[in-house]
Amino acid sequence: MKIDWQQLFFNILKFIGMFFVYQIGTIPLQMAYLMPTNQAFVLVAFVMYLITTGFMLVLFIQMYRTQLRKHNLAHFGRTKPTKRIVIFMIMIVILWILFLAMQIWMNQAKLLPTSQNQQTVIAFAKAIPWWMGLDAVVFAPIIEEILFRGFFFEVNP
Repeated sequence: MKIDWQQLFFNILKFIGMFFVYQIGTIPLQMAYLMPTNQAFVLVAFVMYLITTGFMLVLFIQMYRTQLRKHNLAHFGRTKPTKRIVIFMIMIVILWILFLAMQIWMNQAKLLPTSQNQQTVIAFAKAIPWWMGLDAVVFAPIIEEILFRGFFFEVNP
């Protein structure tokens, strides 16, 4: 198998660029977290967040559509899921629920310490709860779906 080094390099640069764009989108969130009591500042940061996140969504969706036109190994949007795939997906959801229930039980029983990144997320949620709710319910699932289904499932350049 011959490796296309130029395409591999381009894919690595694209991934780094996507990470950079994502980090730019989190700057307003960090700013609002530092001064949650200044409502004018939080409002300006929130508008900046909406603009950067909207830009990020448009960019990622356009990149994903371009990739589907060029290189769609998994045939997303072209084939219907088979019974086997649906059963597999249901099994994954059941396992996910079991792991989630086990983690909740272990956290309530104090068998697991709260990780530092979880403490940070909790602090963000306490400082600006409506923003974190919007981020977790609306924007994060869309971006995650585009990244994982759209880019990481297509492993061959």
